[in-house]
Amino acid sequence: MKTFSIDKKELNPVISKPELYKRRILLTETANPNRKYPCEVDEHVEVGRSRSADICIPHDIAIGRHHCYFYFQQDVLFARDLGSINHTFVNGHRLRKEDGDMVIHDGDILLLGNTKFKVSIF
Repeated sequence: MKTFSIDKKELNPVISKPELYKRRILLTETANPNRKYPCEVDEHVEVGRSRSADICIPHDIAIGRHHCYFYFQQDVLFARDLGSINHTFVNGHRLRKEDGDMVIHDGDILLLGNTKFKVSIF
């Protein structure tokens, strides 16, 4: 008769917590391509003039202190306006807080305040 030895580790199934889905975005000013704002998106990324924003753009006073934010839902990037006075525009379409979130694609053009940005997703 064969005997087997069982390691106690084999009896306890390993339950691993999945990592948060992380993606990166890059906002590049279209008028000044040397101004780039890279950011890793864990849960969401806030863009605004405030130093507390994840992406701080202090040189454009038309950008709200807490203007908008981005987040991924699985593989899709979304933008949400945070009630900014000058709104958020995606490819010329106004994104208003009351309209809900808008899907953002790689290469889309954002207008925040007086500054246009090209969005890169990677």
